[in-house]
Amino acid sequence: MAANRIVIRLRRAFTLLEVMLSVVILAMVGVSIYGFVELNIRAVQASADHAKQDASFRGLAALLQAQLNGLQPNQQNALHGQAHIFQNAASDEVTWFVQPGNGLLTKNASGEYFATITLRPSQNPVGNTFELGMQRIPALSANNQASLAAQGSTASKGTDDWVRLLDDIAAFEVRYFRTGITSWDQQTNWTAPALPRLVRMRIWKKIDDAPFEVVLNVP
Repeated sequence: MAANRIVIRLRRAFTLLEVMLSVVILAMVGVSIYGFVELNIRAVQASADHAKQDASFRGLAALLQAQLNGLQPNQQNALHGQAHIFQNAASDEVTWFVQPGNGLLTKNASGEYFATITLRPSQNPVGNTFELGMQRIPALSANNQASLAAQGSTASKGTDDWVRLLDDIAAFEVRYFRTGITSWDQQTNWTAPALPRLVRMRIWKKIDDAPFEVVLNVP
């Protein structure tokens, strides 16, 4: 009688080196997936920020174009400006005569005003940036509109008349195109009927980046 044979086959186990290699490969795959997801999240966030910024600039351009459309060609001292350089960057401003209403960003205003678009130091203590806003000064009578326009370019911007439009701005430039010249001019005082034909505004979020540029028509 043949003896029963018991055959035991031992399966080969993973060695410590193989386990370590597997862990390393899984870690590399996880890091790669995390980097890919993070990169895509940053791209989406940057795209959303750019779209939001572009919408803000276009909204400002529409507001300013509506303001220029309201200028009267025969209105004396209807448009003024100042060209400044602050910290080696443009810090211009432009002032215009405006009637009460939505143009002043309030429906409850009465009387006539001078509105000034300019820069002032940002309220954010971090960074060296500015905020672009509008200041409104009442025009008390037709006889002192010119002096009030000049005042509007230099008055304190810490009052309640200040309306913030854009934050974190590095520079703001205003140039004009008028009949008889072939390039953009920084002339700042206009009297009827010699208003400029076009107004060009450039806004820098960062001084080393390309600016947002808009060209506005003057009636």
